[in-house]
Amino acid sequence: MLAHSLSAQLVHLEAARLLIQRNTDLEADRDQLLERWRRAGDGP
Repeated sequence: MLAHSLSAQLVHLEAARLLIQRNTDLEADRDQLLERWRRAGDGP
């Protein structure tokens, strides 16, 4: 279970890295990440 959680976390961190890398507007990136985090917490 721990390995699965760590793998998922790595995928999310990589997505965040790519988002930040392609865009120079870090505030907008932060807002997008927070919104996605909130939606993930809400569930399907």
